Amino acid sequence: DVYKRQVSTQSTGDYLLFVQQWPGTVCSGHCTPTDWTIHGLWPNRNDGSWPSYCPGPDFSLSNISSLVPSMKILWPDLEENDDNSFWSHEWSKHGTCAMTDVPLDTQFNFFSATLKLRQSVNLLKALSVSGITPGKSYTTSQIHQAIQSSIGFDPSLDCRNGNLQEIHLCVSKSLEFVNCQGLTDSCPTTVNYPALH
Repeated sequence: DVYKRQVSTQSTGDYLLFVQQWPGTVCSGHCTPTDWTIHGLWPNRNDGSWPSYCPGPDFSLSNISSLVPSMKILWPDLEENDDNSFWSHEWSKHGTCAMTDVPLDTQFNFFSATLKLRQSVNLLKALSVSGITPGKSYTTSQIHQAIQSSIGFDPSLDCRNGNLQEIHLCVSKSLEFVNCQGLTDSCPTTVNYPALH
């Protein structure tokens, strides 16, 4: 199993981190997505810690069957190409810790709300409107400005070997995008926005 299990001692977060990933960085050749995809919706705390693997029901695909067609497009497993295991992992590690927030109190509500967040934020368009397109390098300031001017909120950026891998946006417990304090980029000053494979 590629996912490690660590049990949380506290099951609440102060806000949620909505994380999207870029297939051009994450995929190893088997991917078909041509747009940013969901990595997850993760409860986080203001002190920088996060709850994980909280008590809750086991993942069941039957609870989200009506969402699966959209999830296969917007929330595929880009690393292992095993969507069901990826979704089960995201539920077990993060969704169970979001259940204390009423809009996310069931598996269906958790996955449905996350899909709605993705449908409300088009990162590919937000970046391209500012001239930021795959296959080139940009400063992190340019990426921050593009997203902030299009979406209205400042993200944090995550990189892998100098390549833009993820964009994180903060979400309130009422599922509204917000600016949150204390998030930092894990990217160099200039990053590569890889072309799709």
